[in-house]
Amino acid sequence: MKAFLLALLLVCGWASAAAAVPTGHWEYSFKWNGIPAARASVDVKENGDGSYVVGADTRTNSFVDLLWRLRGRVESRFDSSFAPLGFRYSRDINHKPEMTTIDFSPAEPHATGSHERSDRKVVVSVVEDEVLDPVTAIFHALQRPLEPGDRVQYDVFTGDSRYLVELHALGRETIEVGAGTFPTLRLEPRVWKVGQGLEPRLRGATIWVSEGAVRVPVRIRSDVFIGSVNVALEKK
Repeated sequence: MKAFLLALLLVCGWASAAAAVPTGHWEYSFKWNGIPAARASVDVKENGDGSYVVGADTRTNSFVDLLWRLRGRVESRFDSSFAPLGFRYSRDINHKPEMTTIDFSPAEPHATGSHERSDRKVVVSVVEDEVLDPVTAIFHALQRPLEPGDRVQYDVFTGDSRYLVELHALGRETIEVGAGTFPTLRLEPRVWKVGQGLEPRLRGATIWVSEGAVRVPVRIRSDVFIGSVNVALEKK
């Protein structure tokens, strides 16, 4: 399930080749081994102070609910320089609520994460330059003009763990999804859990990002324990 949740988080971020962040509404579908499994909607809004708010809602469908039920919402805020301002991930998994929040200190390289589940609460602090929440990291990465062969790395804090995430630009492909046909740049992420090595639960993933003035994740494939999860842009 970790890879499935990572795919949900990856959907929540995109940016243009310039520093400006596109605003609007996008809808995605999730399929597990070709079977419709979930849907997600993503909204990006600009605040009057120049910061941005990303909100994403996702839910598994009635069939998947019989096996594994998820209702989740991700909210992330960052400024025009992609400095993180706050992160919140609330979810209900099989009728058991969980909440993860990250607070960032504006004056020093300090982030505090909190993970709450039932009567258990874990607080983790990170003192590190340039640590980002998952959504802000994706926004920052995709605003860069990547070319095949390029690699970018980010120090990502999920609220309870730190990961080194590397995105490797592999090549260009034309992709057709529900929202249309797009020329894309194909990216492959690799994830290391800080202090433990390569993350074994992410068996493999590929992200196809549309090229042009506005970069949008068009398709995401994430291998899981049995088969794979495929995410596709359905409406923009």
